[in-house]
Amino acid sequence: MSVAYENENETHSVPQALQIALGLHQAGQLDAASDVYRKILAIAPANADANHLLGVAALQKGNLKEARFLIDRACAIQPMSAEFHRNRATLLLAEGDRIGAIEALWASGSLPQAEKLCREHIAATGETKDALLLLARILGDQGRPREADEVLFRLLQILPAPYSDNEAGIASATPSQNPLKYFNYIVEVVGTCNLRCPSCPVGNLGDAGRGRGFMDVDMFQAIIDKIKRESPVKKSNLWLFNWGEPLLHPEIARLITIGREAGLPVVLSSNLNHKFDFREAIKAGPSEIIISASGFTQEVYGRTHKRGNIEVVKENMRKLREYIDEFGVKMSVGVSYHLYRHNLADANMMAAYAKTLGFDFRPVVAFLQPLEKAIQAIEGRLTAEDRDVIDLMLDHPIIGKVLRNDAIANYPDCSLRTNMMTINHDGTVALCCGVYETGNMLGANFLDLSHEQLQGRKYEHEFCRTCFKNGLNNPDVTIKELQDKRDLMMMRINGVGRRAQAANQAG
Repeated sequence: MSVAYENENETHSVPQALQIALGLHQAGQLDAASDVYRKILAIAPANADANHLLGVAALQKGNLKEARFLIDRACAIQPMSAEFHRNRATLLLAEGDRIGAIEALWASGSLPQAEKLCREHIAATGETKDALLLLARILGDQGRPREADEVLFRLLQILPAPYSDNEAGIASATPSQNPLKYFNYIVEVVGTCNLRCPSCPVGNLGDAGRGRGFMDVDMFQAIIDKIKRESPVKKSNLWLFNWGEPLLHPEIARLITIGREAGLPVVLSSNLNHKFDFREAIKAGPSEIIISASGFTQEVYGRTHKRGNIEVVKENMRKLREYIDEFGVKMSVGVSYHLYRHNLADANMMAAYAKTLGFDFRPVVAFLQPLEKAIQAIEGRLTAEDRDVIDLMLDHPIIGKVLRNDAIANYPDCSLRTNMMTINHDGTVALCCGVYETGNMLGANFLDLSHEQLQGRKYEHEFCRTCFKNGLNNPDVTIKELQDKRDLMMMRINGVGRRAQAANQAG
């Protein structure tokens, strides 16, 4: 593609035209530069630099509306550009949106400037939810997690409680009247895991009075038969995991087959961190396999997937690709990459590796589990070990509570309770997939009570009141809301990743 440049009566490539326009721009000839930028965009509308520079020229001329459209588009096309976000901050300040400007500086990696502006905003307007939340995250991203904690606990003091004590009791005991869109049966076929990840209860709580073992195949068949009879929706989903590692089950292929023969989509989640032949499991044809990971190099991976060996994982990922191709099974494979502060540089390497195998790369922000631990964090009752784990995380559990607050107001129930049934390896039922301690089980076997009776026990359980009062009940959100959250998350991750990369290069 070429751009006609009238002053020279000749054409230039897009990069050449950009250089000509930038020269005009730097010489203060904004109209002439803007004319060339527009010619570039006429043939290359997704050119991030042309969008950005035309937006900057519009900002310099005082055309804020045009500048907003162009700079926003440039940031969407190239979200890793620190320069784009810094100029977006200038634009937002010109519009009077100080919080938006702080967010843009934060995304750009200009943390000292973001902190300074945030503190000035707080001094001028007082401590608000948005300002304190931003300040806490900016401090955390500068490696000052304990200062961030102080800000977060101040935030808790001004944050409106999602429920009063009475409202928490009512909400936690009142089933939603909304029709169910889906229902997931979580069947924990293995009652333990081979790893000891510090953010997972198997790693940070141990057995906690829970038994270990494999689910009996006959029991599993009986559970599937009951699901077929009692499922509250026409077609429910079957997850063969919760806290345990399903591929450790010696008859996992048989369990997958039983689920599939019942017409249920079967989903597995595995750390793929053991050397064994899982050909038959793949041949059985689960609908989806989710691979959990937190690094691409052993030094990084072993820190948060304790007892794990990333080279074994990568070898098994290659085998998984081979088996899928060999057996011609149609299944989705996603790499759930748990994002911590220490592993962002490895994320791109794992993403590239997953791409070579045709697997979906799915970055997720790591968070402290189970719910019992999250509540301890919000109440300031963490152990030293858990505190160290949170220091590795991008977000403190209090931030999760704050982000849920608005959504909870529109969904006074919990999707982990309304839309899921969590069955342990011995057939007993948990209050939800997020709890771990034995006191938060329902005290009943799935096969002994009806669906309605089990749901009734959930709504009678005292822990729900505690969870609701702490604002940790899980709202059911739409696909668009989830996408919006993902977009915001990726903006944040890009900024942190860019800063980590710069720090590594400086070191």
